[in-house]
Amino acid sequence: MRKIYKIAQREFLEVVRTRTFLLGLLLIPALIIGLILLSHKFLPRKDAPRPPIRLRVAGPAAELTAKIKGVFDDYNQAHPLGAITLDLPDAAAEAQEQSKEELRQERLDVYAVLEGDLEGEGGLVRLFTYKSKPSQADALGTVEHLLREAVIGRRYETHGLDRQTFDRISMVSGAIHVCR
Repeated sequence: MRKIYKIAQREFLEVVRTRTFLLGLLLIPALIIGLILLSHKFLPRKDAPRPPIRLRVAGPAAELTAKIKGVFDDYNQAHPLGAITLDLPDAAAEAQEQSKEELRQERLDVYAVLEGDLEGEGGLVRLFTYKSKPSQADALGTVEHLLREAVIGRRYETHGLDRQTFDRISMVSGAIHVCR
């Protein structure tokens, strides 16, 4: 056993005394620290402006169109660095294929089609996109959320409900207590 220990000790000392080992011992931590410091330069800034999302919405009724404009205007005022430009064409039927072609040509980022009775209980919101860019990864979710907000707000108005009152009475506080 003592002979094995002596051989291991000799081998270890031979490896530790080499220039390669000493250079690696110093360079690897320096490389790791350098990568950590440089990675912050390559990360996207949180306050950097995102190119505006170009959205076309087809099919809403006139009352719902006003609600959609209001919701998107509020969003754009609250998020000036990530605005969404809204286009609400009058004729939806013949514009659908043209809008899909504009998606393919990248002149449009998102195309939304509102179908059915959106002011009642039915209706459907279809979103179309083509080759989403990484800088716009959250855009589809944001557009869908804003369109839903507009539809829900219009449904409140249609049924004569007050949204603030409904929100106030539907909030229930809760607490979790751990007994020991």
